[in-house]
Amino acid sequence: MPRTAVRRTTIVAASLLSLALTLSACSDADSGKQDKGGAQNAKEVPAAELAKLMLTKEDVPGHRFKKATESDLEQAADEGAKDAKCAPIVDALMLRMGGKSAHEAAQTISPEPKKPPKDASPEEQMKAALGGTTVQIGLVSLTGDGAADALGALEKAGQDCAGGFGLKGKDATQIKKVEKDGFSAGDESVSLTLTSDLDEKTTMKTYLVAVRQGGVVASFAALSLAGETQHPKALVEKQLAKLG
Repeated sequence: MPRTAVRRTTIVAASLLSLALTLSACSDADSGKQDKGGAQNAKEVPAAELAKLMLTKEDVPGHRFKKATESDLEQAADEGAKDAKCAPIVDALMLRMGGKSAHEAAQTISPEPKKPPKDASPEEQMKAALGGTTVQIGLVSLTGDGAADALGALEKAGQDCAGGFGLKGKDATQIKKVEKDGFSAGDESVSLTLTSDLDEKTTMKTYLVAVRQGGVVASFAALSLAGETQHPKALVEKQLAKLG
């Protein structure tokens, strides 16, 4: 993959410019169950408690972890959808689920890169350095009906923006297609597949999953810059197990 293509598509959705590239440079059917139980009158979970519930190396061995910094979140806050009806999709991708400016806890997880053979080409070396599928995970606590409302808004945006939408930002990207992928989990979930173009010949898929567990929403955005993107369902299940 050309280096310019990597730079153009790195933040897990929108301008794709932040956590996944930052971590790489260091070598992150139906919409699901509609059970509203536990959504109403949800109490806020303190940020310190959410941080303790994030996945660790003990939960997912063989991976690299990078917590989102204030700088990462500020950079992501500049990204948005050109069409307001698609904003919930970008909000979920940019770590502001439910319209919040930032998640209480967020990190990027990526497989440890494999060492390329000595005779590897520059492109093979780059793919090895990037590793496999990078997943951004965000946890946010929303009070009252906030968590259920956030999932509802994301589901509607997935329907309204099925034909694709444009993104604002320094390296504006065009999402060509938005599809439901049928995965479900937790009390309620929305799982979408976003298709965009790296260049004239290469298509890229990003998986976006948002799951409500009581008043907490866990969002997952998965992207690979070195091959086929793998669905983050295994990490979703591990994260939900920690949320309880």
